[in-house]
Amino acid sequence: MDISWAEEHLGDDNSEVKQRLHRVQQSLSAGVDLKRRIIEELRPTLLDEVGLFAALRWQMKETCGQAGLKCIESYPNEEPAFTSEAAIALFRVAQEAFTNILKHSQAKWAKITMACDDHELEIIVSDNGVGFSPGCSDTNSSSRADGFCNGLDNMHRRLTEIGGQCRVESKPDHGTIVRFTLSFHGQATVKANQ
Repeated sequence: MDISWAEEHLGDDNSEVKQRLHRVQQSLSAGVDLKRRIIEELRPTLLDEVGLFAALRWQMKETCGQAGLKCIESYPNEEPAFTSEAAIALFRVAQEAFTNILKHSQAKWAKITMACDDHELEIIVSDNGVGFSPGCSDTNSSSRADGFCNGLDNMHRRLTEIGGQCRVESKPDHGTIVRFTLSFHGQATVKANQ
């Protein structure tokens, strides 16, 4: 606001100063926008405002929109009341799966299917892309595969931290299926009855 005020109160003979103040204001606006994006990436507000399922719908549409993929989605009618930790972990695992589709799959479609009962949540993210040969520990893997394997390791770690499991099924030219499950029993993944 002070920069805008200074721009308005400078005389016409100070056009160079006005231009510099205008550039400073543009830089400040860009910095504020960047800060907002970083904060949103750390914890998407959609998780808190409308829940995991809506956040995943948004992320899936973003992923499909960026790559021009056909987007196929299936969600249960009701969403469990996840703890904050479980919701962000599940969102990040799905986000990593979507990122792998964008970076590596060369797919024509991406699909997310969720199923939920009183005991367990299952999320399946799949595509019809080029697939891969499992074996991330292969020492002859390329840097592309190493980055992909790091993503898979991150997915496993996040799910393990909340008591979940992750399985990846793929073979060359047959797409990839990432299946993660989370048991509601014995874990602090769902909030107590509200």
